[in-house]
Amino acid sequence: MPKDVVAGARVSMARMGDKMYKVVANSSRPERALKDEVFRLCATLTPKETGAVLGRVYGKLGRMERTASMADYMKELYGSGSRKLFSPKPLIGIRRPALDKPGLIQIKLKGNSEASQAEGAVGGAGRGAKAESVVNLESVTDYCMNTASHYEEVKPIYDMLMELHYNKPNKEWDKKKKVIKARMDKMPRGYVTVYDTHIERHITNNVEKVEANGVGIMEKPAPAAPKKDARKKSASTERMVKAVYRYNYLDEEHGYKRLELLNKALKKKVWIDEATTPDMFADLFGGNAKEFTIKWLGTQAELYTLIRKLFENGIISCTDGGGKWEIAGSHFVDRNSRHYTNWNKQKECKKGMSFILDLVLLLNSSVPPTGELLKRLGVG
Repeated sequence: MPKDVVAGARVSMARMGDKMYKVVANSSRPERALKDEVFRLCATLTPKETGAVLGRVYGKLGRMERTASMADYMKELYGSGSRKLFSPKPLIGIRRPALDKPGLIQIKLKGNSEASQAEGAVGGAGRGAKAESVVNLESVTDYCMNTASHYEEVKPIYDMLMELHYNKPNKEWDKKKKVIKARMDKMPRGYVTVYDTHIERHITNNVEKVEANGVGIMEKPAPAAPKKDARKKSASTERMVKAVYRYNYLDEEHGYKRLELLNKALKKKVWIDEATTPDMFADLFGGNAKEFTIKWLGTQAELYTLIRKLFENGIISCTDGGGKWEIAGSHFVDRNSRHYTNWNKQKECKKGMSFILDLVLLLNSSVPPTGELLKRLGVG
């Protein structure tokens, strides 16, 4: 790749990181702003690009005292575990609160009451507070109602509260339970996941390529691992099934409308046959097993890439009775009405990637279908 192209990409990532930093650092609810920005990045960038942007934001947040706690929050949320999106670099030259200085810690250990007062003054609101004054039913409910924006963020909390209050009469919990449940029912489902299970578990020893602005990461290849997406053996993907996909936002407002727009966009791109009706797409993504076929006029690589991206971003899921490639092979046929096979030999296409990522945005209930997006898809 030409050096000027590489340099241009780095500048673009740096600008995106600077812009995201300003949004998060200047927000009255930075934790919510951070999550919204991450959702937006995951829907538009590759995993490597997303990691580069988040790495830059993490570094900028960690260099300032007033945003250092936000960097810690970001590291815990997206720098490790099943939702790891970037590899946090060691933070250098960070101005931390005086609370972290050894002298103050020693005073605190001696039981000096003034140290506790200093802790509250230096650390800001909540640092010197007891856990029960910060984490209580009221604050947890406030998080579920006003901070979290996706079903997957609230469901584990709701389940935990249900278990804690099981068989323990509590009028306050009975009230909170109803409002949290009502909030959950209106939330979009399908948390954004950038790395699939294979990549997340088997890419090891990430080594960061530290540059002037700290942008970009380089990965050491990991030992070969078996694929877990039903693509290992072609024979298993050639079995005909009635199972279909489930559009995870189907029950949300305008869920069926988004599928109709998807149908129109694919026709405009000449990737599906004109005879494909919106009802056929409703059947394909409706979750109820049915026998039918849709004629795909694009390449198999384009179809493979579209389905893969929809799964990676939590837009669709499989119903019982079939894997994602078995379902694709059963319900899509080529222009000669032949079923697609050999999904294990397919690779993601590059030529139509931007269009496919726009389709992912179209089906993401948390992303408003703006006029600009619909215009790019040819349906605006």
